[in-house]
Amino acid sequence: MPTTGARLFQTLAAMTSITASARAWPEIIAQDISPCSYSSAVTFCSHSYWRVTPGQERSQFGRDLAASARQISDEELALLLDGKWRSQLTAAWLIGIGRRTRFRDRLAEMLLNSELVYSGQGYCFAFARFADESAAAALVAYLDRYLPDPDCYYDQHWAIGALLHLDERLSTEHASHFLSPEGLWARSAMRDQDPAELKEEMDRLCAFAETITV
Repeated sequence: MPTTGARLFQTLAAMTSITASARAWPEIIAQDISPCSYSSAVTFCSHSYWRVTPGQERSQFGRDLAASARQISDEELALLLDGKWRSQLTAAWLIGIGRRTRFRDRLAEMLLNSELVYSGQGYCFAFARFADESAAAALVAYLDRYLPDPDCYYDQHWAIGALLHLDERLSTEHASHFLSPEGLWARSAMRDQDPAELKEEMDRLCAFAETITV
């Protein structure tokens, strides 16, 4: 019987809506995280895959994805977090889908350090899924560090979307500190991006995650 990761790869390979380059990702990621039996189909959730795929195929993909999030061990997740950006991104999505809040402190440190590309988007998704004040604090700390640099193009757009999502969930106003007319967002490298649209994207990702984990 194939592993959960292998079943996800088979699902992805059958998706006609995925580009040829996207279909190559599972092999690339499998090489990157070969010590672990789980693989990164989950990275597609950060883009358009989960919204453009036909409903029946998306439902099967979601079931496989939720199964991976349930079955992967904390030890395997920790191993992924020790790896390169693809494995870190994989771990972050699975942590977020499974709401493994025990990884909160480690993700907060990794987000703040931002040593590798792309993985920050997964950390922001995980914090949005955690939906608590500690998660909001991690996002605020990240934005406080990186928004002031007008030439820094990291994952601030993911962070503000996640923070706005949390503000709505928690009835707070943490993001308002950054979004005033003369605030840090307006002077940042991300100033041309609409925070409301970024929140909507995070809302959709979290809604998708909720539907596959109920």
